[in-house]
Amino acid sequence: MAELRSRISVEQSGEREPPITRFMKSQFFGDGPVTASVRKPNAANVGRQETAAEKKVEALEAKLVQKNEVIAELLQEHVQLKKANGDP
Repeated sequence: MAELRSRISVEQSGEREPPITRFMKSQFFGDGPVTASVRKPNAANVGRQETAAEKKVEALEAKLVQKNEVIAELLQEHVQLKKANGDP
């Protein structure tokens, strides 16, 4: 197996190995340094992301409420202008 790895390796020729080759080797040889380098989320990071998402949702909801109020005011003014002009 070690001989096969050394034959597959392009690094011996001084060239940089393309990422796809590293991926294929990791799939063929099982868990190796490429598959072990995948980061797993930690609890603190997940908590920060959830908090940020909650704050963003709250901000968007507040913005939506404000827009609804503005639209209601504009429609009310529009109706009043139509009545003042005698439009049905």
